[in-house]
Amino acid sequence: MLHHLFSVIAYMYSMTYHVCEFFSNFRLLAEFSTPFVNLRRIFEIMEFKKTGAAYVTNGWAMALSFFLCRIAVIPYYYAKIYQIYGTPLFLSSGFTQYVLIIPSIALDLINVFWFYKIVRGALKVISAQSKEKLQNDKKKA
Repeated sequence: MLHHLFSVIAYMYSMTYHVCEFFSNFRLLAEFSTPFVNLRRIFEIMEFKKTGAAYVTNGWAMALSFFLCRIAVIPYYYAKIYQIYGTPLFLSSGFTQYVLIIPSIALDLINVFWFYKIVRGALKVISAQSKEKLQNDKKKA
């Protein structure tokens, strides 16, 4: 939960002082994956079957949106930072340099960690579905 606080502080700083607004709004795009993450938790609380259609469909949507909104954009984000790094505007921005880079690195590390967990979870569901299908096929035979 601490990363949410850091994200809000960095975003508010950027919008209040009108610095690096492109980067702040770019980072905000990551939240497009949040509804699927939250829905997965709701399904878990409601004890939905993990191999059920709703759970699996949401899982794929969560994995895809998480990857596209949080992981795939990492190289582009840092390429844009590299474009402005060392420019007079960047060098004169003082504290903003750190607000731009340090929270981003922390958030990206967290996102990579969570994506790893999402992929592991997806593999477990795929494995469970395969076992379930194999058992159903055996029952029919």
